[in-house]
Amino acid sequence: MITSQSRKLPAALALLMAPALWLERARGRWRLALGALYLVILVVAAALAWRASRLYGLPDIGDPFDPTPLRVLDVPEDENAFTLYRQAHARARRNEGIERRIFNAPYAWPGSDPEALAYLAENREALELWRQGCKRPEALYYRIDALRFTSKMTLYAEHRHFVRMALVEASRLRDEGDMAGAWMWYRAILRGSRLIGRHGPLIGWLVGVAEYSAAQGFVASWAADPRVDTPLLRQALDEVRVINEMTVPPSESIQVEYLSAMHELDDPEALERYLLEYEYVEPMDGLDKTAWYSHWATFRWANRFLRHEPERTRRLLKLAYANILAHCDQPPGRRPPMIGTKDAPLLLYDTSSPAGAPSPAALVERLQSSHLFRAVFPAFGSLVRAFDRDRATRAGLVIRLATELYQREHGRPPDSPEDLVGTYLERLPDGYAGADTPKIDTPKAPR
Repeated sequence: MITSQSRKLPAALALLMAPALWLERARGRWRLALGALYLVILVVAAALAWRASRLYGLPDIGDPFDPTPLRVLDVPEDENAFTLYRQAHARARRNEGIERRIFNAPYAWPGSDPEALAYLAENREALELWRQGCKRPEALYYRIDALRFTSKMTLYAEHRHFVRMALVEASRLRDEGDMAGAWMWYRAILRGSRLIGRHGPLIGWLVGVAEYSAAQGFVASWAADPRVDTPLLRQALDEVRVINEMTVPPSESIQVEYLSAMHELDDPEALERYLLEYEYVEPMDGLDKTAWYSHWATFRWANRFLRHEPERTRRLLKLAYANILAHCDQPPGRRPPMIGTKDAPLLLYDTSSPAGAPSPAALVERLQSSHLFRAVFPAFGSLVRAFDRDRATRAGLVIRLATELYQREHGRPPDSPEDLVGTYLERLPDGYAGADTPKIDTPKAPR
């Protein structure tokens, strides 16, 4: 019996074979033209298939957190530390030669340097504006929806400059025996280190880490000075604990980095032009700045189209940030190990992945194949170590101040940090790990 399916088969085969039959029957120029048309169709089909494969195994999991609170975040001008930081920056008078002489550890007051004294006097109003800014409760450098990869970060570098000037002022007051006045400047530095990175990108967070680390040695030596009386020392301990509570978790800055990267991908052509012009960007797969064709806009557009960019990088970023944000706020002992590649050994946490997504090990390999991803994704391995150091440094300073206070009131140091709990501390601070906690550094220059 002849079925309907067998009747349809020759017609289906005929349809499939039709292009070959047409080519066989064509003659002369028509055959060449038809062959060229088939070749173009095959090339286009292969290119589109390759383009589609760029998203294979990369589900769109959506934003790894709710971005709305950060996108709508605003801080009133009269509460924003950056309002006064900008005014201080505008009034500051710089002199590289003098700054090289006096802004070095131990930041001694330059009493025998008339030129330096005149410089400090000229900048006293600007420094006071900066100090008042450090008393503000909040800080927002850029609105998150306006932050870009190319946004200027001048006030971060300027903030370090004011920290150095504040250390010199504190040195003057200590020389004069005004220990409360010196603490006023140390407190400003510590508060400023928590404000500078608030609601901002990771560079601001890291500036604050460096400033706190630079100041804690001076605070420790100040606390050990017998001219600091017990009430002032207790005040300093209480205020340092409050300042430490101002520290935003690393996840906030990481979320800001994510939103900034997504903003950049809205205009990938502008991002690629920046990467080609920026001298510190190395040639990379997909955008070799040493190749002439990379400077041709049409080539860059075609390259992005075939690589399914920027959609591919968006999906990679969502998966990578979901991995990082799941563990970045955890203490070291609770975080899974990090994995990476030879060139970037610490990229992602070795943990479970969302449904349908590649494992962290497989994802790491795909991350490195996207030049746009590599341009906007920070090196989280070194950043995680900075997070841990900052947590330990803050804990170490609290223990040091509480220990000094205990010794003043008992005439001897405590037998162990646990002796501080109850009278001086409610509990040992987060990040304190006994002998593993870094010791208080000797005073050094903030880099």
